[in-house]
Amino acid sequence: VLKDIGLERYGTAGLFVKLLTPTSFLVFVILQLRYFHVPFLKLSATDRYRTLPDNSNTTRSDDEGNLQNITEDEDDNLTSDLTEQSKGRDGSLRNWMKKKVLAAAELWNRFTIFLWRLGEIHVFKLVALIIIIVSVNEVSALTGVYVLLVAILLPIPRANILLSHLILIWTTIIILAKMIFQLSIVDTEYWKTSCQDKNSNSSDGNVTDNAIWFGLE
Repeated sequence: VLKDIGLERYGTAGLFVKLLTPTSFLVFVILQLRYFHVPFLKLSATDRYRTLPDNSNTTRSDDEGNLQNITEDEDDNLTSDLTEQSKGRDGSLRNWMKKKVLAAAELWNRFTIFLWRLGEIHVFKLVALIIIIVSVNEVSALTGVYVLLVAILLPIPRANILLSHLILIWTTIIILAKMIFQLSIVDTEYWKTSCQDKNSNSSDGNVTDNAIWFGLE
């Protein structure tokens, strides 16, 4: 029982290996919060597509506006450089490459914005597709609930939030149930049944594990 809840004696090498995984996870979490959390929140903010208050004539997002300002500044710099420098081949090639890089950056920015918007629109469909694939690959009574939830609530647009919450709760229940079933205190023999012939009192030797049918393996 103590081993099931994580209380076990280890040697020096074994203790180091056991502590390596949670320590590495903690380090990655700290790095993510320190260097990547704020940029990700800005990238996934719900108001990132809103226009600036002092610019009512444009419909671009904040990211597109910033990129446009950078492009205009670079174009001004390129114009001043061309007036100061001679119209040599090296200068023209450098300016041409700068323009191509800026054009490629703007194209990539538009493409990423399109992908984010497409993902926001079809995120529930993608989640439903993954759920159906998981249910088909692992057929059991527990995963059958997923199919029922998706079939009933997915066609209702207003029920998408409810669907996500129910899937989250049911997934948590399945994970906890499977983890508890792995403990040594669980009587696995309780789930096994033997098929008997009605014409005789002896068993035919076929033993069925109902835990597999239920989804607890």
